[in-house]
Formats: sequence, C-alpha cells, structure tokens
Amino acid sequence: MSQIRNFMTESAHAIGCDQNLKFAHDRMQQFGIHQLPVLQGGVLVGVLSERDIALIRAVSPGQLETIMVEEAMAAEAYAVAPGDDLAQVVAHMLEHKYASAVVMDHNKVVGFFTSIDALRLLSEMLQQGGRATDAKNAPERNSTRAAKK
Repeated sequence: MSQIRNFMTESAHAIGCDQNLKFAHDRMQQFGIHQLPVLQGGVLVGVLSERDIALIRAVSPGQLETIMVEEAMAAEAYAVAPGDDLAQVVAHMLEHKYASAVVMDHNKVVGFFTSIDALRLLSEMLQQGGRATDAKNAPERNSTRAAKK
C-alpha cells in the first residue's frame, strides 16, 4: 500500500475562518501556495483557494479587507491521514471531484495532496514505463458521458 504521506506536498500553513481575504491572499503569496486549509478553533472547517479569492475580487473589487475567509471558502474539506492509502484517496477525490485533500496528523495540518500532485505522480509513472489504459472504453466513463448528453 502506498501511503499519501509519500506523495503529498508538505505544508503546515493554515488560516482562521475569521481572517480577511487580503490576509489570506498575502499568506498564499508569501508561502507560494495556492490553497489554505481553514480552521476554526483548531478544527478543519474548509479550504480557501486562489480561485475563491479571484472570484470575490472580480465580483467585489477592493473588498478583500472586508470579506472574511469563511464567506469565500469551500466548506467541504476532504481530510485524510498521512498513512491513508493513496489509491483510495485518489479514487475518493475523483468520485467527489475534489481538487485536493488536506492531510491531517492528530488534528494538525501537515500537508496537501492536490490534483497537481496526482498529475506529477502519473507523469512519473508514465515516464518510468508505466502504461495508461484506454479510459475511453471504460464502462463507467461511457455511462457518465451518456448521462451528460
């Protein structure tokens, strides 16, 4: 079993839900990250991304200092433990269309596993001779496409 700890991006950065978006944006810029876990009293309550901030900036220019993180965050945060199985985490992210999983160790944020991490892993596997199967003919993909038509 491959554990998520071996493929996550380590980060101990988080933000309180009562902080303003300008502060959150500044933290993201300072640490070169694109999303922050949102905590309330030390408990994970959501995730804030650069996209969330960009949307608010587009709708309410100049308001980042007055809008709080909890107003812009995605309240559904997917949390996993460092020892969780990589395949199960990726399958869950795919099923629920999550862009990331917050990696928590005893209620402490220790990292993120993002879609970029998954793409990096896929790229490495393919470069090492791994083979991608023809996903176009997979039954579940075809039923999804048919349902969208």
